[in-house]
Formats: sequence, C-alpha cells, structure tokens
Amino acid sequence: ISGQYTSRKKPLLEHHIKIVGFDEKILVLQSLRLPKRITIREHDENDYRFLIKVSEDIRQDQRIQALFSIMNDLYDDDTNCNQSNSAHITVQTYKGMIEWLDNTPPLKELIETSYTQAELDIISEGQHPRKLYQDYVTNVFQKAKPTVKSTSNTIMYAELFINLTKSQVQDEFNKIQSVIPSDLLRRAYYKITNSHEGFYTLRRQFITSYAI
Repeated sequence: ISGQYTSRKKPLLEHHIKIVGFDEKILVLQSLRLPKRITIREHDENDYRFLIKVSEDIRQDQRIQALFSIMNDLYDDDTNCNQSNSAHITVQTYKGMIEWLDNTPPLKELIETSYTQAELDIISEGQHPRKLYQDYVTNVFQKAKPTVKSTSNTIMYAELFINLTKSQVQDEFNKIQSVIPSDLLRRAYYKITNSHEGFYTLRRQFITSYAI
C-alpha cells in the first residue's frame, strides 16, 4: 500500500502492508472535481481509506504534510503541537491519493444535517440555494442568447459577467444568501458536542484548519 515510506528510516520490506482487495462501495464527494473515497483491504486485516483526486496537483499538499511532520518532531513533547496528519501520495502530475481520516464526514454533509424539517420542506419546494443560482444564471443567459438551446456553465457565467452590473449581482447574491440560515454551521457543531468547551474547541480547530 502507498504511503508507507518516510525519509527518516530505511524501509523494512518484511513489514510492508500488502493489498488483498478493495471494498465495492465508493463514496463520491460533491465538490468541483468529484473526488472518490475508496477502501483498500490489507493483509493485516485492517481497512485503509484514501481519497482519490484527479485533475489536481497534490504535491504542494504533500510538502505541507512533510513540513508538519518536521514540526511534530520539534514539538514532540507538546501534545497540543504534535497533531496527527494524513498521507498524501502523488500518483501522477495531476492524480493523487490522500489518506482518509476515519470518523470525519465531508463539511457539506455535516452542515446539511443541521437543517430543520421546516427548512428541508422549503428546500424541497425548489428553494435550494444552488437551484436558485442555477435558475438565475440560466434565465439571464436565455434572455441574452435566446437562440442558443444549451451550453456549458462556464459560458453562461461569462455571459453574466458581460451583461450584469455589480449591483444586480449583489442583489441576487443577497437574495440567494437569505434562504441559508445564518447559524447553520454553528448548529452542526452544537449537534456533535456535549459541552460548551467542546463546541469552543471544535470551532477553534475548524477556523484554524480552514484558514490553512
């Protein structure tokens, strides 16, 4: 399995973990590149999960993780500084694997679990922010190019850039933003914590991680 070599010691071939199979289930994350999480079964009877990313160069992420490992060595005695990190394996220039951290849902999934039933009912009636945005983009494009039946989102976005003023874009953005509860992320963290201290810790770690 990939990701077993480090620069700090000589590889021991007899201790290598070997692949015996793959799980038939794949999790597709609903982000721009649609990365896939796969599960690899190893001869040590453990499952190892990796996020497969294509069309992205993850070598920069790999170097950042290497820097974290160096910093961990320097601060090894401080539990607050010595945090675990994930393996980043470059397969090709624009293909790579990222070790999946167990018990970590995608941010989108975490946020969507905090909707109330009333909010879900509104979304099911066509008020989802993404649908509102897509409908708006489509309507503007059809007015500008009524003879064109279909095209890509990139071309439609370019048409918006050409035809709309800054104030029009701001008004529509505020309209779409208004259907998103302002405390949605806060609710999500409240649901998975059992104390104010836990909420504060999660919030701090999220802000730090997201900023990086």
